[in-house]
Amino acid sequence: MRSIKTACSALSACVVALGGPVASVGAIAVVMAAAPGSANAACRYVVGAPGHGDGVECTPDESPQAPLTWAAIAISPTHVVAGMSYAYRSKADAAIEAWRQCSLSGPNCKVVMTATLCVAVARDDAGTDMSWASAQGLAQARRTAVGNCNARHAGTCSVLLSGCP
Repeated sequence: MRSIKTACSALSACVVALGGPVASVGAIAVVMAAAPGSANAACRYVVGAPGHGDGVECTPDESPQAPLTWAAIAISPTHVVAGMSYAYRSKADAAIEAWRQCSLSGPNCKVVMTATLCVAVARDDAGTDMSWASAQGLAQARRTAVGNCNARHAGTCSVLLSGCP
């Protein structure tokens, strides 16, 4: 995080150095600067303004969230093995890596899911069947995959793989 340095001779004359353009009006200096992880945040440093203490206030970044990343799941129904990938920049790359991971453990792998959400694979304890799911959060993806598997296997399933892009 960048440090903010101020030099004030009086409440109406402050200099704020943050490496961005500065506009000063009375006791409020407005600083346009990038907040950590953002290129478009607008911040202002308030120095002794009436009703305010010293401090920095930033508006939320109006730019898109973090770059879209992909996760994928591949399974081999004949050998009941799976492969997973996450945090890939493209859907195709995520699918290829999931297939590659699955193929390390058995043949006949097929990509069964690609998502920009968290993914999970559950397998029954006998190793005869699998279920998979995606959800906003990792815990929910895991619960859903296990729940889908348990519905077919009387509560004998557990998480095999899980991750978030």
